[in-house]
Amino acid sequence: MNRRLTVVPLVATALIALAACGQTTTGSGKPASTTTPGSSGDTTSNSGGASTASLQPCDLLSASVLSQNQLTKTDSGTQSGARTCAGTKSVDINGNGGYTLGVDIRDSQGLNDTSDGGYTVTPETVGSHQGKQLERSGSCIVAIGVSTTSRVDVQASADPGQSCPLANQFAKLIEPGLPGGGS
Repeated sequence: MNRRLTVVPLVATALIALAACGQTTTGSGKPASTTTPGSSGDTTSNSGGASTASLQPCDLLSASVLSQNQLTKTDSGTQSGARTCAGTKSVDINGNGGYTLGVDIRDSQGLNDTSDGGYTVTPETVGSHQGKQLERSGSCIVAIGVSTTSRVDVQASADPGQSCPLANQFAKLIEPGLPGGGS
């Protein structure tokens, strides 16, 4: 069995944690809202009412997207303050072409809350949303701002030089289903 099949999901999980935990900010960590403590917990935003509360990360990676890209859903849940969904594409018979893809919904962390964590950060636009690309060898995150206090991260871990094209490809597939935008 190829060792890359074992290592790629582990690297992706570590990248998720690193991206979420690398920066310290002051304040309550909650957006300004009209909800009261103990309410339903839906995230309200101070940016045109866009909210990620109703989004599900695995719904953003639809069955047809998974199938068309030969991805197998491997994990979903909550990690490092984000609701997550991940999938992998197995390597071919020669040990090439495999990658891990993750979608994280961050209900209370906007683009300004991203931490570089050793990544090279480049501002970019994804469809009608502002975004950032965070890149380092073998991994890439495209963070898509939904409001000033929420974002969706699309991550890819693959061979060097392949991660950002993959993360951008999937970010462009996911972006039309996101609220907000019009930046």
